Amino acid sequence: MGTRTTSGRPRCRPVERTSRRWRAAAWLPAAVILASALAATGAWAVARSGTAGTAEHRSPIGVSTPPSTGAAMRSPHADTVVARVDGHAITADELRTSAAVSGADLTTAKGRRSALYDIERFKVAQIEAASRGLVTAVDFEDVQRELAKENASRAQDEAGGGVVYGPSSYNLATYYARVETTVEQQLLDDLVRTGEIRPSDAALRAHYRAHVAEYPVTAGTLTVRTVRADDSSSGRRAAGSTAAAVSAGTSLEGAARAHGLHATVRSERLDLADADLARTRPSLAAAAPDLEPGHATVVRDDADGGLLVVQAVSRTAGAAPTFEEVKDETRVRYEHDQYSKHVDRLVSRAHVDVDVDLSRALP
Repeated sequence: MGTRTTSGRPRCRPVERTSRRWRAAAWLPAAVILASALAATGAWAVARSGTAGTAEHRSPIGVSTPPSTGAAMRSPHADTVVARVDGHAITADELRTSAAVSGADLTTAKGRRSALYDIERFKVAQIEAASRGLVTAVDFEDVQRELAKENASRAQDEAGGGVVYGPSSYNLATYYARVETTVEQQLLDDLVRTGEIRPSDAALRAHYRAHVAEYPVTAGTLTVRTVRADDSSSGRRAAGSTAAAVSAGTSLEGAARAHGLHATVRSERLDLADADLARTRPSLAAAAPDLEPGHATVVRDDADGGLLVVQAVSRTAGAAPTFEEVKDETRVRYEHDQYSKHVDRLVSRAHVDVDVDLSRALP
């Protein structure tokens, strides 16, 4: 049965092998080796980060795959160990559960690589959290025991007339996702508490400057001039003719008089991001973003009734929010970015063993 072992190494560097037959292949770039192996056997291998970053870095690092035995294998049983991370087993059922949470497709080589990449990162975070005394469940059987206790407790509370928040019982995938979230949050909180992640004002400002393009810009403003019309057949005709004349270059006052609209012309500046505008004057709010300066349109006057001929006068472009406006959001982004880099370092030091032949039989 084919087995391969990896430990964290920089991208595409040679991998030391004890087996003489694989020593030459180990000097090839890992991605080339894996691509050839997958094409020949369909086998999969652990995906490594090797650089600080997020889950988008899915390139296999320092990987070569031994030749397959070629024997057809039955799908592994739920408790069959298909991989180990620092000695902790990953069973076929755990990998399937993790893939169900992440949406990875275990029927494809790419999906299997993605699934193992995700579970390796989670497993090293679990091990780290346990070493700090933050969690007790690391192995899948521990998670399953905790799930059984949680569901039993919920059933008892419900039977006794108590209040049960959330579902009456968790299924395995939902509970596993809950465990993943809990591990991440508790480990992140501890890294901040111990000062391993330091969200200082200077660090947050630097992160904001580096990522300011990722924040949504404000919607900007639009200065308009309006005149009212009755919501009647004659009023609608007059409003439509007035708007057409304004768009053709006639002043709003002149066009309104020419078509029998004698209401006073009003000017106002609209904040296009104002929630009150969208709530109290939805027709005007919906038309404003597409209205070009110099042009006019007709909308319903949701505030006072009737119709409005709306002429756009000028527009100010949206702008990125200031640091002070998004300081709290920047803190969250910074802490999660630093957490991801911390997990990257854990992964780079982890010792991972994958049974290649068993993995071929998934799902």
